[in-house]
Amino acid sequence: MRPVIKKSAKSEVVAVGNESIGCIYLEKRGCITVGERMSIDEHETRRQKAGIIAAKLVKRISVDKGITIEEAQNLLSPKRANPDEAEVDNSAIVYDYIEDFTELNTLSALDGVSVATAIATIFIQNRVAYPVEVTEVAKLNATKLSIAPTSFYIKDKQQIKFGNCIVTVKGNHDVDSEVLSVHPISERVFPGSGFLYNGRRYQIGTDEWTEKDTKELDETLITEIFNFYQNERAGWVTTETPADTDADVDTGDLAEGELPQLTGMTSTGESNPTA
Repeated sequence: MRPVIKKSAKSEVVAVGNESIGCIYLEKRGCITVGERMSIDEHETRRQKAGIIAAKLVKRISVDKGITIEEAQNLLSPKRANPDEAEVDNSAIVYDYIEDFTELNTLSALDGVSVATAIATIFIQNRVAYPVEVTEVAKLNATKLSIAPTSFYIKDKQQIKFGNCIVTVKGNHDVDSEVLSVHPISERVFPGSGFLYNGRRYQIGTDEWTEKDTKELDETLITEIFNFYQNERAGWVTTETPADTDADVDTGDLAEGELPQLTGMTSTGESNPTA
């Protein structure tokens, strides 16, 4: 029998990005899970190791050659005071410490941009939510919703959560559908984004997204996702008031080949603008 772990049943979906760089919806937890940390540490540890190896190599060169730390650093990473100066020739040093330089260069290839890209990929794979944007007000008992085209299929009986209103889809809907057939809705739904829901939790995550997909995003959006990760890791310094915080989130089953939808909507930091 599996143990039951009780936890506050709060979750929040927030928009990251803006209309100029693209916008993606991610689950906000206020923490990093152990699984995410294990995946992320693999990338951050390699980068940190490069710095440690470089520091040790500088000290070793300083001792072996009888020079200052600054001089050793300049041999390791030659710099010129101005463009007209000749570059420092460190080929002899490289040859003397070839194994150290080889390992350092290999680890240094994982630069800041690469780390941000890897972490953004992990967060999209684990945290992405699937927005359905209503474009017109839907009245009580409406059976049709006007929506913006999506990049994913919406299946029969799929639930979508708009604020406190949970809508059940009637029939299968292809990508780019602009009208969504639903069972009579229990309250009015206003223009804005709802998210795929499984009856208890938002559906999040995708197995179809790769680092190659992330590299095709705007670099600024990757930075925004990385900043979101840093805030999650720090537990967020400021407190935001979510519009919808009564649902847990899981990785509900999605259609095969389904990718997270990127939108041109402006980030509001709200879990659901329609609440």
